[in-house]
Amino acid sequence: MPLAEQAGVAQGSTAASAPKVNVILFGATGCGKSSIINMLAGQNIARTSNGARGCTFATTKYSIESDPRMTVNLFDTVGLNEGVGGTVTSPQAIAKLYSLLRDLDDGVNLLIYVVRGRITDSTIVNYRLFYETFCRKKVPLVLLATGVENEDSPDQWLRENLEEYRRAEIDIAADSAACVTPIKGKESNGCYRFQREYDASIPTVRNLIHDRSSIDPWKMERKTWFASILKSLYNLISPLLSGTLAPLAAKLHDEGLNPFEAREVANAVQELIGNEVCTPGVTEKAETVAVKRSRSVMTEKKVSRRIALWPRNRGSSGPA
Repeated sequence: MPLAEQAGVAQGSTAASAPKVNVILFGATGCGKSSIINMLAGQNIARTSNGARGCTFATTKYSIESDPRMTVNLFDTVGLNEGVGGTVTSPQAIAKLYSLLRDLDDGVNLLIYVVRGRITDSTIVNYRLFYETFCRKKVPLVLLATGVENEDSPDQWLRENLEEYRRAEIDIAADSAACVTPIKGKESNGCYRFQREYDASIPTVRNLIHDRSSIDPWKMERKTWFASILKSLYNLISPLLSGTLAPLAAKLHDEGLNPFEAREVANAVQELIGNEVCTPGVTEKAETVAVKRSRSVMTEKKVSRRIALWPRNRGSSGPA
């Protein structure tokens, strides 16, 4: 049931009494996630960057109370990029996902996929990783398209291109997608170039969060999560890996697992994906674990199709 249908939340309710929702933002570096957070907060609380280097799953939490209907906990993740070499370190990815789960003991109410630019392999992998693999298709999903400020009709562009997303197996309902402008653009004579679009984007995103968030957050017990999706996670990202996997248990220990937990998870990887794992001593930090790539046939068909979709943005200042 959507949050909007929750009874007892009256107009003008205070942030203390309003429901709290956990929202995960994901998408490639430079797509506009941080700019969307700053727009919703009404101030610059998240660092923005136009860089294309972002190949780990670092997560930052932002609590925003600017909407009296709800308190929004936004979790800004760094997704899978086709960055330098198109690679990602698997132990870091798994460890950061564990860290995110640990912070979301009360569940996930909504996923927001922020996209900018053409559909690429990483566009599809991010969708599959967060929506299908991580959240098991059990969390509502909203798509926000940025970088469309110079289109004559962004809404028409979105309607036309949602079909292209569906062809790429990114299935988004029309009423769960929107074009947004989370930047004001350059200032000229006291006015910002995209001020009107920026102002219109604030209620658009707030209403999507309010209307699409599930009142019953999705939860999964940690050990069950590892047991059920580690294999699919490995299969999904293994085509993008290069060389031998870095130590896994040490990364898990860095994310807060004690040596027992780190060893348990490392052993789970061994069991699930058939890799050789050397476990650390009981009283030692998990810093000598090595994971070798499996020789078994566990590959994911690499998506080679690339669709050049994006609008004709001449001079548009890109969000981060």
